[in-house]
Order: sequence, then structure tokens, then C-alpha cells
Amino acid sequence: MPKKSISKRKTRTARSHDDQSSGSELEQVDLQKKVLYNGTPRFTYIPPPFEKFCHQKDLSWQSWSRKFDRYRDTSALYLQPNKIQISALLLAMGDDAEDILDSFGLRDPSYSEVIQNFDNFFNKQVNVIYERTKFNKRVQLSDESAEEFYTSLLKLVKKCGYGTLRDELLRDRLVAGLHDDGLSQQLQMDSNLTLEKALERIKVSMLFRA
Repeated sequence: MPKKSISKRKTRTARSHDDQSSGSELEQVDLQKKVLYNGTPRFTYIPPPFEKFCHQKDLSWQSWSRKFDRYRDTSALYLQPNKIQISALLLAMGDDAEDILDSFGLRDPSYSEVIQNFDNFFNKQVNVIYERTKFNKRVQLSDESAEEFYTSLLKLVKKCGYGTLRDELLRDRLVAGLHDDGLSQQLQMDSNLTLEKALERIKVSMLFRA
């Protein structure tokens, strides 16, 4: 076989490899452009797996915002520009959020500034003394089951702002508010009583009565 023919084939093969290499590099660049936006991963909004805040009357802002923080971390939303983070927050909150944000009068705010303003706004909406008084006065009604009583306490305690003391104070209110004085006194005698133990013992007591 002539040397010139072999040489031409080698040249064609080399060009083919170069073309494939160039094509692969271009594809990588295109993919990188799709993945990155101003140096950060491109974000596609997917509604968080929990209810919108403005439509949840019994849900505290503190509790909801903690859930959104976890969503913000797991979705890599925190890597996005402030504008995108704020937009995602408003979409997750619901229609009322836009009007509330406008009332703050902020100009080009950061995400943290928006959150701080929402914190201040919603904290002012809750009269903690009033909410705690309602909670501490609540007792089991004569026609109410212990389970219904506990469910009612769960709703009331959300607005009390007890923080880490929540379960202890919920346990105390549950025990003190029971319609059955005998069962209440028995539970009070247990110095190591937890909320879980109180609920279990109340449940057992109700089964024996059924």
C-alpha cells in the first residue's frame, strides 16, 4: 500500500478524533451554561412539601420559617441571588405575602432583611400574654375526650412561644386540666413524668374504662 494513502488515513483519523474532542468539550460547556447561572447552580422552583403559611391559621411563623429554612438548604436555594430567594419565599408563603412585603417599604433588600421584617411583623401579631392565658386556663370539658383535649392544647401552645419548654408546659397543662381528678393526681405523683408517658398512661386509663 502506498505511503501517501496511509498518511492520509492517519490524518483523517486524527481530524475525526479532534472533531469528537471538540464536540465533547462544546457539550460540556453548554451543559455548564445550563447548570450555572452567574456562577451558581440554576434553581427551578418546586413548591415545598408543606402548606403555605398564610393559609395556615394555626401554624406559627416561627415554626413555618424553620421548615422553609430546611427547604432552602436541601434545595440549594441559599446559593441563589437574593432576588430569587425572596421570590421563592413569597411563592411558598402565599398571596398575602406580596402585600405584607410591600408594606415594609424595602428597596433591593437582602433575603435576611426580608426575613427579619417578616419576623418583626408576625411577632407583633401575636399577643403572647393572651395566648398563654388561654392555654393555661384550658381544661378538659365534660363532653370532651382526653384525646380531643390534647389536640386542642396542641393548637393553643403553638402561639405561646415557649420554645424548648413547650413539651414540659404542655405536659403540665394536660395533667392539670384532666376532667378525671383521680388520674390527674396519680400523674402528678410521678416526678419523672414526661409528655409521652403521660399520654400513654391516659390512653391506658381510657381503654380500661371503655
